[in-house]
Amino acid sequence: MAWVRVGDEALSHPKLMSLYDVEGAEDISIVEMFGFLMVLATYSAKHLTDGIIERGAAFRDGDRSRSAHLIDAAVSAGLLTWVEVEGKRKLRLFTDEEFIHVQPREEVMRRRASRGRTATRTRKLL
Repeated sequence: MAWVRVGDEALSHPKLMSLYDVEGAEDISIVEMFGFLMVLATYSAKHLTDGIIERGAAFRDGDRSRSAHLIDAAVSAGLLTWVEVEGKRKLRLFTDEEFIHVQPREEVMRRRASRGRTATRTRKLL
């Protein structure tokens, strides 16, 4: 299982606080933005994307205009960045040990492989 770790002071992280400096983001609360980012982080962890988010994952709640507004504000605050991956426009989540940290795919795969070797050895011993 992959995981997302959240710093115990994530809701006061300077990068998140910079949302208040984004023009046009006055109607977005820190809690709403943090929740939106956590949805994206858990998507990334589940699908082992190393913080790269498919655009569809950001629009899955059904309110496209609100999601677009959140994305624009997050990009302006540096919480998300637009990147091109294999010719497609995607989002990259800002991660930091003190904010939101998504376990890297390589780490998850290494742990899964190790667990598989351990299970095989255990079965052989039985």
